[in-house]
Amino acid sequence: MVNLMNKNVLFIVEGKKDEPNFFKTVNAIIDGYKDYEFFVYNTNIHILIKSMFPNGSFDENIDLLEELKLKSTSNKEIETLSKTYTDIFMIFDLDPHAPEAELDSECLEKLLKHFNNSTDNGKLYINYPMMQSFRHTNIFLDENFKDKKVLKSDICNYKSIVNSEGANKYQNVKLYTEDIFYELAIMHIMKYNYIIKGEYSFPTVEEFVCLDDSMLFEKQYELLNCKKELYIINTCIFSFVEYNLSCFFKKANEYISEYKKTIKKL
Repeated sequence: MVNLMNKNVLFIVEGKKDEPNFFKTVNAIIDGYKDYEFFVYNTNIHILIKSMFPNGSFDENIDLLEELKLKSTSNKEIETLSKTYTDIFMIFDLDPHAPEAELDSECLEKLLKHFNNSTDNGKLYINYPMMQSFRHTNIFLDENFKDKKVLKSDICNYKSIVNSEGANKYQNVKLYTEDIFYELAIMHIMKYNYIIKGEYSFPTVEEFVCLDDSMLFEKQYELLNCKKELYIINTCIFSFVEYNLSCFFKKANEYISEYKKTIKKL
């Protein structure tokens, strides 16, 4: 097992601004990964799918970093992709409204199953509908959050929707504290549990590791096809949860307990 202090992490992200800002801030708050770099893919998951399935089939022996080098446009990008990493995280939005989104559920599900371990092939996180979902809530442990969804027709305006509906305390990432990180991470874990198992509760560590990203996608894809809507959930925040699972869950349970005691006193 790689010592947490010796991890060298690569974040493969979709955008130049929101993802790096979020990860840099949270990483500093939790005193997380010491060595990390970003590779900005600069386009969406659907373009990635097309590059990974050039002839309609997926090569399970594919070298992710070598594949990305083929699309690189600078020596700096090639240098970043030529290094050796202990962990690789791939962060993408579902973006079902994108012009390229001929959403092939089988292809995306294959990617989720293949890229399911940060220390092996890499770990793929899909945000629904996009990155900004991490701050689309109003209050900690809000019961309404579990059923919060967005219509496919509204996704093109999703950033504006988040800005208008999300609580002020969650809007400015630069002002985040450890408490805010724990509140958001806990709520998205609870929603993850709810979408897959129907239980809006904070799972145990053992229950959390059994939750499956491909099952989450199946549930979301079914909802998208049947009702043209998606549950709002951010999964890339789990990359920090999984940094040290036992420590996170211990602190999270303590935080929930203290919060409930505070609420009872009011």
